[in-house]
Amino acid sequence: MITVEPVAPLDVKVGDIILYRSGESVVAHRVMRIEGGKGETLRFILREDTLGTLDQPVEVKQILGKVVSVERAGRNIDLYSIRAKVRLLVHTMGSRLKRYIS
Repeated sequence: MITVEPVAPLDVKVGDIILYRSGESVVAHRVMRIEGGKGETLRFILREDTLGTLDQPVEVKQILGKVVSVERAGRNIDLYSIRAKVRLLVHTMGSRLKRYIS
C-alpha cells in the first residue's frame, strides 16, 4: 500500500516519487529530471527504480500526487530517509553492474 499526498508541480524535486496517470493506468516512478519552467511548460522525466530506461515525459496535468510512504508486510517504509536512499543507491548500482556484466 502506498500513501500519496497532493503536491504542487513547482514543489516536485528530483528524487521524489510521484504518482501519475498514464493512459488508463496509474504509475508511481521516481523523478530523474525536470525540464521547462520560467514560462515554459514543466515536464518530468521519470523512471522505475529497478529499470534503467526512462519513461515518456510526464506533464503537470498527469500528476496525481507525491508518494510519501509505502507499507510492506505491515511495516511502514519512509522513502525519503537516509536508509532508503542508501538502499536505492546500492540497488541501482547493482542493477547497472548486472547489465554491464551480462
